[in-house]
Amino acid sequence: MIEDKIVGRLAELSIKNISDYVYYLKFNLKKNEELKLLYDYITINETSFFRNTPILEAWANEIMTPIFKSYSEGFNRSVRIWSAGCSPGRTYTLSIMLHDLLKENKQVVHRNTGNRHQPFSA
Repeated sequence: MIEDKIVGRLAELSIKNISDYVYYLKFNLKKNEELKLLYDYITINETSFFRNTPILEAWANEIMTPIFKSYSEGFNRSVRIWSAGCSPGRTYTLSIMLHDLLKENKQVVHRNTGNRHQPFSA
């Protein structure tokens, strides 16, 4: 997916290979603008809830549910989930799903944005 985006960008610039593109990124007078464009090309610029439902369902059913089941069997530790480098939509999606999984146990779900650690209410 990322490779396709970069190949498309190379075609737009009429650059033949990745080595020439790296050279362009290092030495072209417009390298700062190109780095910004490259960043946009290789990152997801979308914030929405519940994207990629099959993966989210697998996360909830195959990973989180067994962990919470072990809690009901006497395993008493906290669970920390780090949604690193994700858009706010993904973080809130995971928080909403966790809230639903934990609502019967009245657990608190926290979100951490940078240096702030705050309770999240779904």
